Parts: sequence; C-alpha cells; structure tokens
Amino acid sequence: MILENHVSPPKLDEGFLFQLKSGLLTELDPYGLYFTESDLKNDSISISIVNLEGKGECRLASLLMPFFKKKLIEADLFIASTLSTPLSFIKDDSVSTHLFREHHFAKNKVELRQKWKQLITLDVLMNIQRLTQPNATSIDSKTLLSFEKIARNKVLERNRKKIKKFLESDKFTTMVQDAFLKSLAHAFDPHTEYFSETEMKLFQSGLSTTAPSFGFELKRNNWGEVSILRVVPGSSAWNSNEVHKGDILLQVRNAKGEFSDVDDFDVDPDELIKSWGEDQIELKLKKADGKIATVKLFKGKIESVENRVQGFVLDGQKKIGYVSLPSFYKEWNSENSNEGCSNDLAKEIIKLKKEGIEGLILDLRFNGGGSIEEAIDVTGIFIDGGPVAVVKTKDQALLTLKDSNRGSVYDGPLVVMVNGASASASEFVAAALQDYNRALIVGTSTYGKGTGQIVLPVNSNNNGFIKVTMEKLYRITGRTNQKRGVKPDIAIPDLTDEFVSKEIQSPSALLADSVSKKLFYTALADIEKAQLKLASNRRTVHDQRFLRLDSMRRFYRKAIPLKIESFSNYFSMLDRFTNKMEIGQAAANFKVIHNQFDNSVLTIDPYRKSISDESSAQIRNSVFIDEAYLIISDYVNMIKK
Repeated sequence: MILENHVSPPKLDEGFLFQLKSGLLTELDPYGLYFTESDLKNDSISISIVNLEGKGECRLASLLMPFFKKKLIEADLFIASTLSTPLSFIKDDSVSTHLFREHHFAKNKVELRQKWKQLITLDVLMNIQRLTQPNATSIDSKTLLSFEKIARNKVLERNRKKIKKFLESDKFTTMVQDAFLKSLAHAFDPHTEYFSETEMKLFQSGLSTTAPSFGFELKRNNWGEVSILRVVPGSSAWNSNEVHKGDILLQVRNAKGEFSDVDDFDVDPDELIKSWGEDQIELKLKKADGKIATVKLFKGKIESVENRVQGFVLDGQKKIGYVSLPSFYKEWNSENSNEGCSNDLAKEIIKLKKEGIEGLILDLRFNGGGSIEEAIDVTGIFIDGGPVAVVKTKDQALLTLKDSNRGSVYDGPLVVMVNGASASASEFVAAALQDYNRALIVGTSTYGKGTGQIVLPVNSNNNGFIKVTMEKLYRITGRTNQKRGVKPDIAIPDLTDEFVSKEIQSPSALLADSVSKKLFYTALADIEKAQLKLASNRRTVHDQRFLRLDSMRRFYRKAIPLKIESFSNYFSMLDRFTNKMEIGQAAANFKVIHNQFDNSVLTIDPYRKSISDESSAQIRNSVFIDEAYLIISDYVNMIKK
C-alpha cells in the first residue's frame, strides 16, 4: 500500500533495511536503554529484501522478540546489582542533557552500563530532592544523604516493575508487531505512519475543535512530579469540584480497575491517558494541604481550547489585533464545508476590524499543521486571489494550488509569528504570505516539513490505518520548505530549538529539492525590513527578559552534575530560572481587551469567560507577543510616513 501511494518511495535495498531495523529498535527503546550500536549490526536479527517483500509474517519482528526479552533481563539484573548497595555521589560525574533531547544508542555493552549507571544515579538524586522538597531552601549534604536508601529502593522498585511489565505482558507480541509496522512506515519518511484504531481517533480529535476529554491537562515539574496544569471549564474534572490546578497526580485507575503509578509514566502523561481510550478513570491526587483525594471522572465531548481561533485587541501606542491559530482544523464529519479554521479566522478578523485595529498579528507558533485546504483558504484571507503553492505528485506532475476567491478579508499591516514548532500548513501559509510580500514573518525558523499526507484504511477488517506521504509541497518561487523551514524576516529569540526536534534531524526525511513551473502572480512591493529589524534587535539585546532567556538557554545546555552538593545547587538554580520565567513577565506595552461582540457573550457565559481570561493573561505575560506588538507598531508608523 505504501509503495503504491508514496510520492518518493526509497529503494528497497540494504540501506532501507538498516533504516527499518534502526527505526524498530528505536521504537521499542526510545531512550536507548536496552539496545546498542553493536545490536544494529547483529546478523541474528536481520532480514533480507525477500523477507520484507513476502506476504507472510515479517521475520524481523519474530526474530527480535526473544532478543528484546534477553536485553530486558540483562537490564533488570544490572539495575538490581547497581542499586543493591548505597550510591556515593562523590565522583565529579555528570549527565549530558542531550540524552533527553536526542536519541542515540550506546556503542557497546560497557558504554550502555555506564549510561544506565548515570541515569540511575540521576533518578535517585531526583527522588532525594523530591523527598526533601517540602523542607525547602538550604539542606546540607548529610541530610540529603539520609534519604538515599528510601530513594534508591523507590528507583529500584519502579524500574524493575517497568521491565517486569514488559516481560510478562500478554500484549508483548502485539507491541513488537505494532512497533514493526510503525518503523516500516517511518522508514519511508517520518510522516508516513501506521495508526491503530485508537491512534486514528486521537489524530482526528487533534485536528478538531471538539474532542472527548476528561477535562484536565498535566505537566511534569522540575522534580519529576506530575501536577494538574489546568482544568477545562464545563468538563467532568471541572464539574467534580475536586480537581484543582497544582494538585499532584499519584495514580490513575482505568475502567478495568488497573492502577498505574504516575512514577511509571516514562512518556508524556497527557498523551498516555489519551492513548488508553478509556471512557472512565479514577485519579488519586495529593492536594495542597497534603491530603489524598480519589476522584472518578467520565469522558465527555468538550470544546478543544487548544485548537480554537481566539482574537483580542492589544491596546497601547497602537490598536493592534491579535489572533491565535493553534491548528488548521477541519470538522471531518460535518456536512457544512464552512466548518473549519479559515471560516473561524475570517469571522474573528471581521470583529477585530470593527474595533478599528491598525495592524494584525497572526500567531502560528506551535501550530503543527492540519488541513492543506484550510491553509489555502487562510492564505486567501490576506491576498486577492492567485497561486499559493505548487504540488508534485507520485507521477511527477506539477499542480498549482490557488486561492480562487477574489478580494481579501484583511489588507492592512500584518505580522505572522512562527517558531521551530510551526510545521506543515503553518509553513505553507507563512511562506506564501512572505513570497507575496504580504506579511512580516517574525520569530525563529520553522520546522521544515514540505510534504502532504492522506490517511487510508489498511483493509476492511479494522486493522488500522496508514498515513502516507502522497505529495511534495513547494513555494510559488519553486523552492521547498522541506528540511529548510521558513526563515523569519525578523528574528525573535526563544527556547523552542532547545526542545523541539526538526525535520532535518530525521534520518528518513525526504531530501530538499526544487521545481520550475511558470506561475503568474503579483507580489506587493518589498517591505523595508532593515529598519524594523535594527529597531527590534536594539530592544531584544537590552531587554532583561530576553537576556534572562539567553541565560536559560546556556543553562539548559549544561550537563547535570551527579555530585550531591552540585546537583542540589543545579536544581535550586533551575527553580529560580523557572520562577523568573513564570513571574514578572507582564508586558507593559499594551492592554489585552475583548472586542465588543465577545464582551457581550462573555458576560452571560462563565465557561467562555474563564477560557478567555486565561488566554488574555498568557498574551499579557508573553515577551514574544510584546516584541511582535512593537514590531508591527513600528511597521504601521513606517507605512504612515
């Protein structure tokens, strides 16, 4: 199926097989804790092209099962041996933060054991810090060490339980086979994917404005605890009146009565709970006063705040409209073709225009993409018709994507905010507006995805779905965003590149190329960027908030010390940095106000008011939006001269 539909299928040769094998080991071992580079070269878990093209069960998954179990047992024995005696924490050792941001396998068993020893030591130190945290501020190393045994036993129990769960799971075979299907798809390119039924539902809900949810979001704090980040108004969690921001999540119980300790979650807790597909769960929470509460929640369909277009007026030296577009959503099962983000965005802009705005900020930061049809329509809101992109299909045909609607919704000064997590459809829109000289692009370079996908059922027996890359996307100039991203006209420094992997880092990413197709379009006159860029740079190099960001960037790149006193100092500094970023960030250059229409709605709808107030606070406290506001204010002044 993938070979038949993929826009640029690779040759099924030894290079492809190595990519498949590497991907499978990575899928099973995302943190590089069990396999080594030597295992990649192990002929006993290798296959030939004949095996791959055969219609029977692929031998690679079968060969790997006993090998993986052997690796899990080896890790279990090493952990038990290492944690059977007290750890000293006296060596000047450290753990590179790259271990948590980039996947890599140890070269051999010796290096793997060294990696395990470092991570176990770090884990124990984290638990010591967590145990002493309530006693706060300055604690001497002797006191810290008094918690070593408790912390060590906790780490031992958790890691052995995790491995035991792998080994004794009746789903072990299914897990390895699913991992094989995922890695086979990813060997074609990082966006060709295998979805189970549950994963398909999650994919669709991620591109919709409504989704089934329990109504809470989680975050992991500096100490590794998972806490409630926010409670969604109107949800089961909200209506229970027992789930509050800041509560520490200890355990989750599913409908089958199975408890999972949050300490066992080695992935994003939010994503894990979503992936279960449960309609009912029970949470065990530690409240602010230390009491333990148990809350039963039911999943219900609620508005997905993360995906909804939101607009505000930023009122300062200039009255500027601000619109956040978190994804290019489309209501998949709706009979109304107008139910998508482009229609919502147009409505929001019309409301802002009635407020007399002098410029507009479109925020596409952290927008991972979505519907290309919606991206075409969003671009059309700002241009008066014309080509917006070129598509290359499997047969190498070049097709022109056009905004066929004459006229535009908004033709005033426009700034588009992007960052390293702006991908796909976001890059499509930013690139088109940049090529038309229609907008100033500000922020950091985008993700670098220049491909489009379609989702197909594997077969009629509910055996999952395949998302296949069926087209390459190009700018109207013929250049691609693939592995390059959209470069901002004016850079606003941020921290996304420290935490977000980009397309270029994926070993199976399609190569960047270009096309030549004669297109007829009328770009606006070049925007005089030099003066605006200079003014922005002068502000950011002296602004204490951006200086603090730069200090944080340097700090995050430092290795984490494993000597107990140094470790304690490291985390005290991390806490200080985090608190400084969360407190005192208020922007002094504008007030955030609602448009008149929204004001009338919010007075009678406390649910929407709660969401809107939360968004207003985030905008008000954002140094990045503050700088974008100053850039567009300068732009408006420049146009008026």
